Amino acid sequence: MLHVGLAKHLPLTFGQTVVAPEADNPEVNVGTGSLNSERFGGIVTAFMGALQAQRVPWGTLDVRENVRFFGGNLAQWVHENYPETGTVLALEFKKTFMDEWNGIPDEEHLRALNAALRETVPATLAALDKLEAP
Repeated sequence: MLHVGLAKHLPLTFGQTVVAPEADNPEVNVGTGSLNSERFGGIVTAFMGALQAQRVPWGTLDVRENVRFFGGNLAQWVHENYPETGTVLALEFKKTFMDEWNGIPDEEHLRALNAALRETVPATLAALDKLEAP
């Protein structure tokens, strides 16, 4: 018998499909681990708020920061080399936009994600405009 406390942290398996726990796997993870949040936090907040506000055919997007991914080498390099001007929001998408078993993308899902991302541009640019010059 599996302990209940442990079971909630394990993926659920149905046939060949593995369903990961939702609490640990947002649909969109915004990696900002190396970002100067004091200087650029407003941009992160604006981007995430705008993305979460978008309606997609399956509802709203679960957008969270630094849950499974904190950003990679490129983000770290930009933040280290351009600390006052470089901002990288490293985006990781849960593979809900494709069938991972056969690699076939869901074109409607991708179009919806694309449209949602496009709608983040005005809010993100407005937050960027509020930054003081270095």
